[in-house]
Amino acid sequence: MNIDRINELFICLKNNELNYFDEFYNLTHEYIFYNIVKIVDSFEDSEDILQDTYIYFLNKIGTINRNSSPIGYLLLTAKHKAIDFLRKQNRLIFSEDYINYNYYVEYTKSDNGLIKILKEKLSKEDLEIIILHVLDELTFNEISKFKNIPLGTILWKYNKIIKYLRKELNYEDFR
Repeated sequence: MNIDRINELFICLKNNELNYFDEFYNLTHEYIFYNIVKIVDSFEDSEDILQDTYIYFLNKIGTINRNSSPIGYLLLTAKHKAIDFLRKQNRLIFSEDYINYNYYVEYTKSDNGLIKILKEKLSKEDLEIIILHVLDELTFNEISKFKNIPLGTILWKYNKIIKYLRKELNYEDFR
């Protein structure tokens, strides 16, 4: 994901240069779609929510701050649209304690408990760094740009979190 190019295209879109939308969409839609699928667990429903997300984004682009992260805005919009969809479908038991850009705890039989344990042991910010790097496979540089935090700080926090988890978690509990 080329964050710098996405930000350039976002500025162009804010300036009503809609001919850049196709490139913006191609650079961002897979990431947004993947995060919607994680919430609703349905490809067909996720496609509809994805389209609604981009329509909303284009309708509100004039009100979005130039310094805002377009990915963050899209993720937040997609999250809200996915939650609304699930609430209508009555398929989600939602934990308001953990609100993040794109992660929700859906209590199902398949939940192995690791996310729940991490939620108990880590702050929301630390949990987000771990999830973005380990589950979403973003590089530390991408996380740094996405969260608007210096790369050195992200690396330091990640290493601190890993050391803490090694000390706190018993590996045998997850075998």
